[in-house]
Amino acid sequence: MPTVYPCVPGHEIVGRVVKAGSAVKKFKRRRHCAVGCMVDSCASAASCIAGEEQYCENQMVLPTTA
Repeated sequence: MPTVYPCVPGHEIVGRVVKAGSAVKKFKRRRHCAVGCMVDSCASAASCIAGEEQYCENQMVLPTTA
């Protein structure tokens, strides 16, 4: 069965940027944004440096549910 777009999978979080600090470069106020199911990594492991944070061997952090 082909995917019907727009498609929003069930575990991503979407929203709109309402405020951004001075160090934020990729996101602007009033723009849409999204966060996948993985929310953090150590940023220094080989996989993180290679842009593959989902394979972080030190500190992959998944969101928790209440």
